Amino acid sequence: MNFDLVDQAIAEGKLWRAKEVLQGRLTAPDFNPNTLRRYGEVLLAMGDKIEAGRALFCSGYRFPEYVEAIELFLARNPRDNPSRFLSALPTIVRRQGHLAEFITSSEFESKGWTSEVLAKFQPFTPKGPKPPKTWRQRISERVKNVLGVAIAIFFFLSFVIGLFVVLRTIWSFFSFFVLGPLWARLPVF
Repeated sequence: MNFDLVDQAIAEGKLWRAKEVLQGRLTAPDFNPNTLRRYGEVLLAMGDKIEAGRALFCSGYRFPEYVEAIELFLARNPRDNPSRFLSALPTIVRRQGHLAEFITSSEFESKGWTSEVLAKFQPFTPKGPKPPKTWRQRISERVKNVLGVAIAIFFFLSFVIGLFVVLRTIWSFFSFFVLGPLWARLPVF
């Protein structure tokens, strides 16, 4: 993979631009540890150690200058539950759910990616577009929507009418049993 745009942005002092370019490459379907490493390096230069640690941990590179950021990331994300830990990783790694146990192991923490594990990476194949809906499906959806709105209006009106009836009943009870005796005791002029 060519990192000329990233190198040029870093040379110009535009770390944010280098970050944008690398973020775009992280959405690619194929896994490239160098992209994650470069992304982590840019984040380290920007001062974002936790995110840098996340990217550098996933890259598999274990250089001494990366240790602090990686340890900070690992301190915030416990590895006791592999699927939960996997959810904290970048999408490019998360797609490889079958490697969750290896990624959470101490072997990966110390050595990074091995050639055997990298061979197990599966290419990501995005789902194709949904086929267009038939006219029957569209009509069925509209009927369901109309019925749903009608039922919601019915329940709302039932609630309002029921509330009115309850309040009227309470008022009649209050006026007959509480106000009635009070009105009877008042002197007539």
